[in-house]
Amino acid sequence: MDSVNGVPPSGIVTFLFTDIEGSTALWEKMPEAMKRALAQHDQILHLAIAKHNGYAFKQIGDAFQAAFVAPSDALNTAIDAQRALRDATWGETGALRVRMGIHTGPEEWLGTDYAVSHTLNRVARIMSAGHGGEILVSSETVENVNGTMPQDANLRDLGKHRLKGLKIPEHIFQLVVPDLPAEFPPLNVLDSYNAHFETVARNLAENRVVPFLGGTVNLVGRPTDRPWRFGESDFLPVGVELAEHLARLFDYPANEPRDLVRVSQFAAVKAGIGPLYDELRKVFKAEYPPTPLHMFFAMLPRLLRERGFPPELMVVTTNYDDALERAFRAMNEPFDLVTYIAEGDARGKFMHTSPDGKARPIDKPNKYLGLNPEERTTILKIHGVVDRNNRARDSYVITEDHYIDYLAHKDIAQQLPAQLLERMSWSHFLFLGYSLRDWNLRVILHRIWGEQKFKYKAWAVSDTNVLGEKPQPLEQEFWRLRDVDIIKMPLDDYVESLQERVEHLTQGIAVSSPERGGE
Repeated sequence: MDSVNGVPPSGIVTFLFTDIEGSTALWEKMPEAMKRALAQHDQILHLAIAKHNGYAFKQIGDAFQAAFVAPSDALNTAIDAQRALRDATWGETGALRVRMGIHTGPEEWLGTDYAVSHTLNRVARIMSAGHGGEILVSSETVENVNGTMPQDANLRDLGKHRLKGLKIPEHIFQLVVPDLPAEFPPLNVLDSYNAHFETVARNLAENRVVPFLGGTVNLVGRPTDRPWRFGESDFLPVGVELAEHLARLFDYPANEPRDLVRVSQFAAVKAGIGPLYDELRKVFKAEYPPTPLHMFFAMLPRLLRERGFPPELMVVTTNYDDALERAFRAMNEPFDLVTYIAEGDARGKFMHTSPDGKARPIDKPNKYLGLNPEERTTILKIHGVVDRNNRARDSYVITEDHYIDYLAHKDIAQQLPAQLLERMSWSHFLFLGYSLRDWNLRVILHRIWGEQKFKYKAWAVSDTNVLGEKPQPLEQEFWRLRDVDIIKMPLDDYVESLQERVEHLTQGIAVSSPERGGE
């Protein structure tokens, strides 16, 4: 972005980040009014930043990022901007509520942008902890103000909090002036989810939680600035990356959406299902290390046993890779693998592979007794899997035809072993790495549960830092109708916090009654 104040500073820099609270819903409901409101918002921010010697170096949607030499200039900018936002005439949208975060730290201007750094990450997290109309300030900024506080302004000490994405607790202050609102809900920090993690950990210990793992779990522990490249990367692709890879291989039209289901259908029609399976096998047979999320679930049985809880873990996934299975093998944890068969004579059934590697189709689900959930974990892969040892057992629900067949086939719930269905009927569900724009999740919810609410409280962790993963109003309504709570948190933070809570479990403390959903 251009600035009337010239070249942005380097060295010890104070940053102001802003974001409009609830903007996604406003764009959905009144896009034309939001265009006008956003133009006014942008003008207010530009004027305030320029007035106080700031440099607005980036705008991402409705979010501003500005740099200052003097910390007091950033504080004055935030106050002036909040006053102008309060006093403006907004029309149909109502007043836009803007959260603001300020932090001071070392940073270098590279000519077109600042270097990716811990400083920028911290200011983004501080801003995200606040609410519309609130101004949050780091302790580093407070230390550098040096007696140059804005007139009539005070700093309210909010204490130390562990922010999403940061390992060390952050000491946060609220900038307060008499003529602006000063009372806000609790900070949006990891501390605020203590009760949630306690509930999930306790119910895991009592074998009352079934995790569902989706595509973006493969981003856990992955560098944010490294895209997946076939044959080069040491991490698994997510759906959009796999779609792009297949699109290049099969000459998918450049002007068509890069949706994995559509790209896969194109490849199957153009070249046949065999060549598509060949390319998928090349991708998923590569030696990718399991992510910290996979390792957490593989360690979970041992963690529970050590604390006196008998583990009877069941994990469901729609992913095709075998990262979860490899994590369990690395931890020497036996497991039963139950996978959906998408092709061949047994299409529509499930295959059981026991710990000794023997595989057999489940022909009579209601009478099948081959599983041993009281002794070992069950991994249920409802959309197939790569089989490293037997190419003929590779199975993927990935094309449009696969999904149509999946929907039209005999009720999938009737094809699952009765033991697994019973377990799911009295469990909480924990959805990790899913978006409701993902066909995988929509299909499985429809096939197993139809339109009914879950019997027990369920949770969906939405990583708002992943492109396209910010929950949209329609998605949030979809979850609400099923009584599913959205937990807005990076998956890395979620897994780490859940593991910490499990490690602090005390044997013998009873779990409170499960949170009930709709009947």
